[in-house]
Amino acid sequence: MAKLIAIEWDSREARVAVANPRGNDVIVEEAFAVPLVSPSNDELPSPSQIAAQLKVALADKGLSGLEAVVAVPRSNVELRTLSLPHAPPEEIPDMVRFQAKQAFTSIGEDWPVDFVQIDTHEESTSVLAAVISPKLIQQTRKVCEECGLTLKCLVLRPFAAVSLLHRFETIDVYRSSLIVDVLSDGVDLTAISNGHVVFMRSVRLPANADPKAQAKALVGELRRTIGAAQNQMGGSRIEQVIICGTESEDALLQQSIAEALSLDVVLFNPFN
Repeated sequence: MAKLIAIEWDSREARVAVANPRGNDVIVEEAFAVPLVSPSNDELPSPSQIAAQLKVALADKGLSGLEAVVAVPRSNVELRTLSLPHAPPEEIPDMVRFQAKQAFTSIGEDWPVDFVQIDTHEESTSVLAAVISPKLIQQTRKVCEECGLTLKCLVLRPFAAVSLLHRFETIDVYRSSLIVDVLSDGVDLTAISNGHVVFMRSVRLPANADPKAQAKALVGELRRTIGAAQNQMGGSRIEQVIICGTESEDALLQQSIAEALSLDVVLFNPFN
C-alpha cells in the first residue's frame, strides 16, 4: 500500500508526517517541520508561498505522488452545537445540513458540512456541526497539487489529537480533561468529556517571551477555557490537563499548570 503524508501549517512553519499503512495500523516513518518565510515580517505566507517552500522540502526527501491528509486549525472552521429531534441514523446528515443553513450565517449551498454526535436523549440528539469555506478547501488543494500531492481528506486538528489519545492506553481519556497542544504560533485548547470533544478554542501567546512568561499567559487562557467548557459539560468539571509534549520541553509548563490550577497534569508524547 502507498505511503500517506499528513501536513498542517500555520504562519511560521509546516509540520509533516510520513506514514506507511499496515493493515489496521499506521506506522509513522518520519516527521519534520519546514520553516515558512514571507517576504515581509508583517504578512502571513500566501498559499503559493507555502506551496513553494513546502515543495522544496518534500522534493529533498523524495516525497511526491502521495495522498495527503491535511489538518486544519479550529480558527479555519465554524462550529455550532445543534439539537435534532430523535430520528434514524440515516436521516441525521440531511437534518444536520438543513439546520446548518439556519445556524451558520455565512454558509452556502456549496459549503461542506460535517458533524459528530455528542449526546443522545430520549427525544433528541445533540451534534457538533462544522463547516469550512470552499475557498479554503480550494487553497489547500492547490498547495497539495503544487507539491505533487493529492488531497485525500481534511481533518480538524483538535479532533485528530483526541483520536490519537484514544490509542494511548496509559491516559484515561474518559476523565473530563483539557488538552493543551502548543504550536509554533499559538495553542490549541480542547475540552473532552466521556472521551468526546465538547469545547475547543485556539489562542495566541506573546511572541518571543521567555518560558515563564509564556507559561503564565497560558495558565490565564486555561482558566478562561475551563470556565467556558464546564458551562457545556452538564455539571461535570475538568479533572486533568493533558499536555501534548515531552518532559524535556514542557516540564516548566506542567509544573506551572499543576501549581496554579490544582489539577492533575500529564504529558502525552504522540511519538511514543
